[in-house]
Amino acid sequence: MSEFEKETLVNCFRKNDGPKARNTDKFRSKHAHYYEEAFSHLKTEVTSLLEIGINRGGSIKAWRDFFVNATIYGIDIRRVPVERCEGEERIFSHQIDIGDINVLTKWAEDKEFDIVIDDGSHYNIHQIIAFEVLWPRINPGGYFVIEDTRVSWDLDRIKPGYPILEDYINKLIKPITRSTGDILQMTIRPNMVVFRKKRIKEPTIEDPTLWGPIRPPE
Repeated sequence: MSEFEKETLVNCFRKNDGPKARNTDKFRSKHAHYYEEAFSHLKTEVTSLLEIGINRGGSIKAWRDFFVNATIYGIDIRRVPVERCEGEERIFSHQIDIGDINVLTKWAEDKEFDIVIDDGSHYNIHQIIAFEVLWPRINPGGYFVIEDTRVSWDLDRIKPGYPILEDYINKLIKPITRSTGDILQMTIRPNMVVFRKKRIKEPTIEDPTLWGPIRPPE
């Protein structure tokens, strides 16, 4: 078996990129290489994944091909991308406006996700609404990824009344460093921010017994 034929996550993106290499930007943007590094050990463990932004449907199908036990959800504000994934095995696509917090909340209220990928409009208002609504639906130990953050700094992506993404993320840093919230880790990568949720019995500063003694007894 050649390297290309192996069912790695990178190759799943390659396979679904289409003959003109435009069905998904995950491989070209190098996101696929990070996902391979971060998620390859979860191939059989992930049971539910949501991607915001379907576009041509390539990445939705790649997630399905790699995570063999997962139900894959895709949401998009446009009808045509939603239709591209209809009838696909283990894929459920829905037309939803992320900017409508009530609609998104209602849709997500009976769902739980191991991974959420935000590759939607990249507007600050949509990114913040998505995180606020969907983070509580992430399973312990799960991930929330905000892609293409370089686009989020463009002035035309910043809607008045909501903080820019940088300021919103900065407000999340203090609870993480003090271990007072449910975010275990925030990873800043080129063009991407990744949050990981604490597990139920994750060690915390407030419960040092889970860490063991700072120094061994004399």
